[in-house]
Order: sequence, then C-alpha cells, then structure tokens
Amino acid sequence: MGTNYHVKLNECECCGKCDEEIHLGKKSGGWVFLFRLQPKFYNTFDEFIKYIIQDHIIIYDEYDVVQDKDEFIKMIKDSYADKKNQRHQKFDRMSVGGIRTGNKNIGGYDFCDREFS
Repeated sequence: MGTNYHVKLNECECCGKCDEEIHLGKKSGGWVFLFRLQPKFYNTFDEFIKYIIQDHIIIYDEYDVVQDKDEFIKMIKDSYADKKNQRHQKFDRMSVGGIRTGNKNIGGYDFCDREFS
C-alpha cells in the first residue's frame, strides 16, 4: 500500500474542479519516494522542490487531503535517508510503442517517465 500525491492546476474555489491534475509521485512503505517525471514542470529533484514551493501550488494526497509542504519534503528526504528502503530504478522497465520507458535515477532520486498508481 502506498499514497499518491498530486497538485491541481487552476482549481475552482467554488466547485473544486480543475483544469489538470499533476501526479507528483508515490510513497509506499519500505520504498523510497517515486517521483512522476513531469518535463513540463520539473526534470530533477531541485526543479521539483522549486515547483512545489511556489505559493500557488497546493499538494494533495490521493484522498484530497492538503499536505504541508515542509512535511512533504521531509517525508521524501527521509525516505532516501533510510537505507533500508528499496530503490525503484532497477525495477519495472518496459517498452511502449517501441520506446523504452520506465524508472530512471536522476541525481540520486528515482523518477518514472510514465503514469503509475
């Protein structure tokens, strides 16, 4: 079991609908945080941090509970600091339409360039 995290772009204050949800990644017990690569918004951990700390960005978990940004960043960093946690980049390689996709180690962090849940 794990928890996915996302941001909502242009969320309506009245009805809660948004133009787009951006999947940030997932934290599962015993694993490091797996980032969902979003080239339109970020390509590295440092770019990810710059993206999520913007004032207009609100982070939600999969139950639509708003996440404290400092606690969210700490959770991610702690997952990488705990050497017992497994890494993703050696797992789950696949080919989609002849293009090799899957998990990548970018600057010491695990990113996935395809959607996952």
